[in-house]
Amino acid sequence: MVKTPQEVVDVQLAAFNAHDIDAFMATHSPTIQSMDFPSNKLYEDGAEAFRLSFLKYFEEQQPHVEIAKRIVRGNFVIDHEMGKSKRGGEYVNWEAVAIYEVVDELIQRVWIVVNDKAASE
Repeated sequence: MVKTPQEVVDVQLAAFNAHDIDAFMATHSPTIQSMDFPSNKLYEDGAEAFRLSFLKYFEEQQPHVEIAKRIVRGNFVIDHEMGKSKRGGEYVNWEAVAIYEVVDELIQRVWIVVNDKAASE
């Protein structure tokens, strides 16, 4: 059964919140790119860099995200995310917008819009 872009992102979100790196990576293309929006500055380029970055993030910051709002347009899923991550031994709340481009049932690119100073440090 073919997954819609929204279903792909839902599976990715569940894996993210479970800190399940293998399930998380299974939703991403081998050529995944994550970038800042609007600058397009690359954070990670390719599955290996992406995996290493998120493995460290899961282990060190134990993040959790809830979706406040979602827009789905074609193969793009835009999530307003409300999250928390451990920093300095305490959880810090943050918010961001994630723009996922899904092609062939895999996330190809993700752009992150961060408005919270704590999230960008």
